[in-house]
Amino acid sequence: MQVNVVIRPAKQEDIRYLETWPDFNTPAHRQALRYYLAQDRRGGGAFLVADVGGHPIGQLFLWYTREDPQLGDGREVASITALRVWTPFRRHGIATRLVAAAESVALKAGFQTITIGTDVDNEAAHRLYLSWGYEDFKRSTYEWDGKAYPQICMRKQLSPGAREPEGGGAGKAPAVRGGR
Repeated sequence: MQVNVVIRPAKQEDIRYLETWPDFNTPAHRQALRYYLAQDRRGGGAFLVADVGGHPIGQLFLWYTREDPQLGDGREVASITALRVWTPFRRHGIATRLVAAAESVALKAGFQTITIGTDVDNEAAHRLYLSWGYEDFKRSTYEWDGKAYPQICMRKQLSPGAREPEGGGAGKAPAVRGGR
């Protein structure tokens, strides 16, 4: 199945679609989505969506600064979180294109390294991130909805001319709004 996917900055109206996805329609997810959009508007990161026909079917948030400066220091290191693709659209390269767009945004904003994490028991995501050129660099935990989860932290050095998303205008990375 070929679908026309556009990677673009998230908009307020996207929230109503993103918050209804099965397994992501919880109060914690709804709060996180609104927080990502607010951070994007303040210049604290970039909230990107994969759009099909005006509806978001994938998302990620690119943090410029994280509590752990090894994950995002606001100067050299940015961090991808909340990478999700709606189940019916998985295995079509959409996550790959979202991450490529985030890498492009980070590079244009002057970052040299980008990080991403995966739960220690999510072997499929770990293999996928390795295939994108990310390398393990530490283990840590993150907190979500009052629980702590162990994760593998991965990073990748960014370079001009790195992998670009495939496909016409849909591959263009969104402009970074605001400062860091």
